[in-house]
Amino acid sequence: MLDLLKRTFTSPSSISPELVEGEHQLYLPTENKTITYQLKLSKRRTSLSIEIKQHQIQVKAPYWSDLNVIESFLIKKQSWIIEKQQQQRIFPVNQNTYQTGSKLLLFGHWLTLTVNHGSKFQLSLTNDKRLLIMTIPRHIKKPQQYVRSKLVQFYIQQAQQYVSPKLQQLQQEMNLQAKALEFKVYKRRWGCCYASGLIRINPMLMGAPHWVIDCVLIHELSHLTHMDHSSAFWQLNKQYCEHCDLSKKWLFEHSLALTLL
Repeated sequence: MLDLLKRTFTSPSSISPELVEGEHQLYLPTENKTITYQLKLSKRRTSLSIEIKQHQIQVKAPYWSDLNVIESFLIKKQSWIIEKQQQQRIFPVNQNTYQTGSKLLLFGHWLTLTVNHGSKFQLSLTNDKRLLIMTIPRHIKKPQQYVRSKLVQFYIQQAQQYVSPKLQQLQQEMNLQAKALEFKVYKRRWGCCYASGLIRINPMLMGAPHWVIDCVLIHELSHLTHMDHSSAFWQLNKQYCEHCDLSKKWLFEHSLALTLL
């Protein structure tokens, strides 16, 4: 996942003369290490953000920002920065390039994407489920965007095939009934339950093992009775889910691998 922190600023009366775009280095005293980050400035931006993407640190700031303020914010968030970098290092760097060799997760197992060019679109998963072969039409002008859109469709299909019957099973076990089930790609959530009874699931969750997906479904079904995270909610949730903490940990550790940026 794209890991992100933000801080909002008010405009100062003058611009820091030290502030220039490009590569910067900063020593983090608590972590006892020097980091390299890329600084990008924008006249439209009103907030400072730190993004950790593919192991790289990107800082986006208003063009009038003060370098001391930016680096103070980085130092304040140094533990978060190092934690996210370490989290991302367990994944292949090219996982979201949408080209041959890219790595994807499906039900907890790694797939390798192969992209070919042909007369029409085709998509197939090998019998051992280790290789996802996609053929895209030769006339496509933006192949990476095209591949991403087709991958989203692929994960929605996987979600429809697994989640729909599984949700029915869990509803019978829990004696609960959702009004409707939908799939929507989110950046920072795996599912949500509305007061209307609608449950939405992020299809990218299909990258997780089945037991993790089931925990998310139980979590959202529990919200049909308790719309908060009260003790009563957790009591109901844990009655049907034995792996709440483990599933939360798995999703945290693999969030980057489950995201199509």
